Amino acid sequence: MAKPIWLALACFAVMALGAGAQGQTAAASASASAAINPQSLRQAQDLARQLLPYMDKDKNGKISKAEFMSFMEAEFNALDTAKTGELTVEQLSKSVLFNGRKPGGTGK
Repeated sequence: MAKPIWLALACFAVMALGAGAQGQTAAASASASAAINPQSLRQAQDLARQLLPYMDKDKNGKISKAEFMSFMEAEFNALDTAKTGELTVEQLSKSVLFNGRKPGGTGK
């Protein structure tokens, strides 16, 4: 059960980061805008901007696969307080991706 939750969390983060990516082509941007509510897009971009300093360890303004995976592993470990290797919906709902908690911590 942890694998689908992990995948969902990873996909959400990728979408949030992708929504804030610069250099999109006009066609890709128009296509994305048509499929995404503008308010949701702004929220995803805000989240990406908030997460960038925590994920971008080399401070180049981009997230490498290694940086992304390191962040996600740390987030998973912070949420898996029982150290079972699985996350419940309750644990996952405490993710920084959903509530603004500082990454790696347990409180807001």
